[in-house]
Amino acid sequence: MPQESFIKKLLDRRVPHILGSYLVAATSLVLFVEYLVNKYQFPIHYPTLALFGIVGILPTVIILAYFHGAPGKDAWTKVEKIGVPINVVFITLCLLFGDYFGLWNISVSQKRHVFYIGSLEVAKASVEGFSSIKDAKKKYGEIEILSLNVQELDEISSNIESNLINEFYNQNTHIEILNNLKDHQFIDRILANANGRKELATKFYEKNNQPNQSIFIFIYKIEHNNSINYLAMAYGWVGNPINGNNWIFGMELKDDINLIIDDLTKELSGHINFVNNNQEAGFVTHTDDNIIIINPNGLNLKKHMTITGSTRYILNDKNGNGKIELDEGLNKLLDDINSAIHYTESHPDEYTEGEISYYHTLYDKWSNFNGHADMTLGEIFGYSLKVVEVTESKVVAKLLELKNPWVKIREGDKIIP
Repeated sequence: MPQESFIKKLLDRRVPHILGSYLVAATSLVLFVEYLVNKYQFPIHYPTLALFGIVGILPTVIILAYFHGAPGKDAWTKVEKIGVPINVVFITLCLLFGDYFGLWNISVSQKRHVFYIGSLEVAKASVEGFSSIKDAKKKYGEIEILSLNVQELDEISSNIESNLINEFYNQNTHIEILNNLKDHQFIDRILANANGRKELATKFYEKNNQPNQSIFIFIYKIEHNNSINYLAMAYGWVGNPINGNNWIFGMELKDDINLIIDDLTKELSGHINFVNNNQEAGFVTHTDDNIIIINPNGLNLKKHMTITGSTRYILNDKNGNGKIELDEGLNKLLDDINSAIHYTESHPDEYTEGEISYYHTLYDKWSNFNGHADMTLGEIFGYSLKVVEVTESKVVAKLLELKNPWVKIREGDKIIP
């Protein structure tokens, strides 16, 4: 049959063999170019150019394979003499026009991350409720929370900024760390007001031309028995703070400022990657004592990883009257804060009056909060898990530690690496 003879002719001329080898070599080339982009910061559009060249030159590969694939010397035909030059001229023109009009430089809109690092007196009260402070008071008795001096803040800021810029070099990411006198005065002036925390996010967002992410980091020295430790806490918002999507984290005490720098770099790097890659958090789908079932929701979780969970609170002003409705989200938040108040008041030997007062203030704040919020308070209502099994559709983890004794693990809790 004619079809069989044509197939036999292709096999005799080794066209399938040559195309298969070409495909393998082409794939290797693209992967190699991507390696150069990732490892040595070659321009990000090089893999696109390589792929276009590989596909564009394919007609020439097919022509040469068909007419010269069989063993022995073959004369050049008209098809080759005309087809190959036309193919090469076509690719050249496409590359030139593509470069002229910027078609090959496929770019993603730059993500802007603006961080403030300070050690303000007005924000000291916020660390009272952190578990690391509570543990320090248990261990050392009397402690004193001190602000960092200018030199220490400059050292931390410059090192973190350098680390992050190096890590995200050539990834279309703008990172800016604010740490000068005007920034400190601006933040201090807002936080001194009654609604300072609420106003801080929106005013900072507008002042810095609406970054994709804003994070406020406060660092303090903890003095006890003539020894110094360091503590860092942070509040962050993704996008417009009016839409919520905010979070809080606190760090364990460190006895070396370089450890604070390393931990903050790692934490901020994770938040930058989340925003840059438009990643969603995983969420808890089922709990059974200390075993937690998670929908990874696209997160690349692996066995033996330590991950963090925290209660997600979604607060809405459904009626548009400027006040959050007393719905499931707000009820859950107020119930959890009440649990913290009840526990701390029932254990006066473990908690100071300042810590107990902090949770009462927190309750009053959210009882009268206006607007929208999609947030977590991981330092207060969070926990750590260890991944024990990973399948295509779910992740199984076991509980390692609750941040505080009153923490509840629920379906819908937010999970991040």
